[in-house]
Amino acid sequence: MRSKLQVTGVKMTTLTHQKAQLLKETARGQEILRTPVDELPVLLRTMEQTLQEQVAMVEGIDGNEKSQLLTALLEDHLYWEFGYFVLFLKWRENNRAKAGFPAPTDVKN
Repeated sequence: MRSKLQVTGVKMTTLTHQKAQLLKETARGQEILRTPVDELPVLLRTMEQTLQEQVAMVEGIDGNEKSQLLTALLEDHLYWEFGYFVLFLKWRENNRAKAGFPAPTDVKN
């Protein structure tokens, strides 16, 4: 998922397989993984709204406070991308199950 969220002069981090594996082990990552597939879109919209608010705040401040907010924004952005990754996996596995393919053991709906 390519983000439309932009902060002037800041490159948003990209979700990689390695980062996804690390996020999966965190409390927040586990919360995303436990979210039922039909509730994930609502969670992701909420996360995106929070990110947009953070971007607006970052654009209006300077100094140490901006640095701290940017760090939080980049972390939140990764979890947002992770949420879309999980949504895709759950959607794919639901469709595979409907087609009669066995679901892998690492994805829970």
